Amino acid sequence: MKRTYILILTVSIITISCCRYEKFDHLNLPASMELAINSNMQFDKYLVYYHTGECSFCYAILMNLSNEFSSLPVISISSSDNKKLVDYYLEQIHFRGISLFDTDSLFLNSNKALLETNNLFLLNSDGFILVNGKDLDEQIIKQIWKAINTL
Repeated sequence: MKRTYILILTVSIITISCCRYEKFDHLNLPASMELAINSNMQFDKYLVYYHTGECSFCYAILMNLSNEFSSLPVISISSSDNKKLVDYYLEQIHFRGISLFDTDSLFLNSNKALLETNNLFLLNSDGFILVNGKDLDEQIIKQIWKAINTL
């Protein structure tokens, strides 16, 4: 009887934990962004970095992503409506990726829950998330390299 009680309790705890964990497996890209990405590249994996576009830290991360993962396309999605400023900074860091703007907040609104805790994503060609995280740190770099080399 005691074993049954412990088993039921354990299964209940696991079930409750799993229900509370929100798993995101797909990044929702507006049709215009998806078209821009698909028409500019033919890769099976790519990086997406969502940022405000108005901080120097964002551009340092984009530069580091481009340097660290030079074999992968990098997509910069900015929420800024100041395209001249964003383009200027991208030019300054010699950004070679694709720059997209989310001035109408379609990307933000369709990925709001995911973007609360993440802004960097490794996606496959179907838009499924292979790795996600907040900004760029050693742990994320290792996860991206592992996903690139094992998939």
